Amino acid sequence: MIVSRAAPGPALALGATLTLTGCGDGTRIESTVAVRDSAGVTIVESEPGGGWPEGEGWRLSDRALVDIGVFEGDEVEQLHDVTGARRLSDGRIVVANAGTHELRFYASDGSHIQSVGRQGGGPGEFQQIDGVDRLAGDTISVWDSEGLRLSFFAPDGEFVRSVSPAVVGQAFGQDHYGTFGDGSFVLRPGFVESVLIRGEGLTRDTTAYTRYDGGDGVFLDTIAVTPGREVLVQPSGDLFSVSFPPFGRASHLAVHGDHAYVGVSDRFEIRVVDSEAVIRRIIRLDADLTPVTDADVRRYAEANAASRLAPEERDDPGAVRAMVQTMLGRPRPETFPMFDALVVDDVGVLWVRESDRPGSEGPEHWIVFDTDGRLLGTVQMPRGFQVFQIGPDFVLGHARDDLDIEHIRMYELIRSPA
Repeated sequence: MIVSRAAPGPALALGATLTLTGCGDGTRIESTVAVRDSAGVTIVESEPGGGWPEGEGWRLSDRALVDIGVFEGDEVEQLHDVTGARRLSDGRIVVANAGTHELRFYASDGSHIQSVGRQGGGPGEFQQIDGVDRLAGDTISVWDSEGLRLSFFAPDGEFVRSVSPAVVGQAFGQDHYGTFGDGSFVLRPGFVESVLIRGEGLTRDTTAYTRYDGGDGVFLDTIAVTPGREVLVQPSGDLFSVSFPPFGRASHLAVHGDHAYVGVSDRFEIRVVDSEAVIRRIIRLDADLTPVTDADVRRYAEANAASRLAPEERDDPGAVRAMVQTMLGRPRPETFPMFDALVVDDVGVLWVRESDRPGSEGPEHWIVFDTDGRLLGTVQMPRGFQVFQIGPDFVLGHARDDLDIEHIRMYELIRSPA
């Protein structure tokens, strides 16, 4: 959905405020990338159409090197509500199997080794696993969103300790967004109640990404304040119902080393800040916003009828048409988000997943920028593949097959000399 010329988008207020003034004329690095300095911030602007020559870009292997997950068989080979996975330095794969409140360890060939954890609130137990991360020395961290704590495990699965952050502000739930090299970690409210005071209709509040000490959980500072996720607020009797509209725009953040990468999908701009919330780099792609049409809403509604209708209504054309008409009558975003996911790989390369129109087929497209923020090109990945980790020579993620069976799959990542 990338075309050309980005329309203005909302500004991001990032920790220590910087006013970007005194920009120079810019230095052209190559035909599609311009780099300039503005008040000590490096601004890297790329144009669509640049990057790898035809046939020389990076790609994934045609088949997965490892495939974990079965329809029938041993229980430890069946996955249920996976919320994360990481590959350790020795090749083992750790899977957050939230459906059974476990961390599962698999060998490099995908065979099960051990499972640790169970449901509960004690040491090494989980109430709701919402992600797993690999830290220095293969230490494993696990975020429990219901228990509101971060637990740490040794590489052999032994529980080490946990920390409960002193969360600031009022919100429903907290999402974990990664850990800096100094051990501090970033959280963001899952839903901010103050959005309701803005009245009914399509709306969004601001949201804050906050940093906490990895030792005692004390609040340290705010990494970024951005426009929040768009929500649809509708009256329901004396109460309000809140839902997430299709094509809603949101902010995204990824942590790598000593930096966080944050962007709002209203425009193609990613800001790189350090752990003290100081802007170091701004990465931009010159791209147009794409309008949302009635046809897009129809395709979205028809594709999601199975999940939105009662079982007895899913094959009823009249029920599907009624749902489509209801969605057409609701407020909706005027344009598609520019992107819907950010990942920084193990070597510091930024990957941004391009948003698709509903009904799109074929592979998904990830736009890749080098460690200096310059456009490299686009990498295709299987549709519906949720990326958890990108290593030097692999991509690890989650997928569902035609029977809706969950899998953890690892593909080879072939990085060409280009």
